[in-house]
Amino acid sequence: KLCERNKANREKLTCIHTMGTKSFARLREEE
Repeated sequence: KLCERNKANREKLTCIHTMGTKSFARLREEE
């Protein structure tokens, strides 16, 4: 699913983890 794919992408994009904070929290809430 998108959630799973996003998680994997986020782990790979550690450089862009600045915006991941907000997205991560939202992704977790969506789950």
